[in-house]
Amino acid sequence: IEFRDFMFEDNRSSSQVDNMLLTQKALYVVEVKNYKGMIFGNDENLNWTVTVKHVNKKKGRNGKVYKKTNISKHKFYNPIIQNKTHINKIKNLTNIHDDIPVYNIVVFGKNSIIRDITLTGTAMVVHQSKLKMLITALENNVDNEISSEKQSEIIDVLFDINIKDKKRRRKHVKDLKKKYKK
Repeated sequence: IEFRDFMFEDNRSSSQVDNMLLTQKALYVVEVKNYKGMIFGNDENLNWTVTVKHVNKKKGRNGKVYKKTNISKHKFYNPIIQNKTHINKIKNLTNIHDDIPVYNIVVFGKNSIIRDITLTGTAMVVHQSKLKMLITALENNVDNEISSEKQSEIIDVLFDINIKDKKRRRKHVKDLKKKYKK
C-alpha cells in the first residue's frame, strides 16, 4: 500500500513524508529528490552537493560557433538526515517499528547521476530506475510477515496521525522556509 504526502507532528515539530510503502514485511519511508546533475554526499554530512554542467553555444564575431561550459554547484540538506527525521517522528508517534522493519530510502530522479555517495549507516540511496529492484531485494531478505489484520491496523494508525488540516500544513512549509532561509 502506497502513501503519499503524509504529515506527522509531535510536540516539537512536524515532518512531511513524500512517500511510504507498506508491505506485510516492512515500511519503506522514501524521500524523493528531483535534482538535475551529479549528486555528491556522505550520510554524515549536513549538506550534499549537486553539480550541474551548462553548455552554451555562442557565435563569435567571425561567425564561428563555439561552446562554453559552465559548472555550477548547489548545496542541499542531507536527504538521509531529512528522512531519518521523518522515520523518528513515525517511531515516536506509533509502535510500527515493533512489528516490522522501517527502511530509510532516498531516491533520485531520472535527471540525476548518483556520482559519489558514501554510506556508513543503514540508509539507502538509489536512482529511481533501481527502486523496484531494491525493494524486491529487501523484501526477499525479511522472513517475518505481519497478518493482513495487523497491516490494516498500521494503515489506520498512519491515517489517524496524518495531518490533513491545510492551515497546519501551510505553517509547516512556512516554518521550513524560515528555518532554511539563507
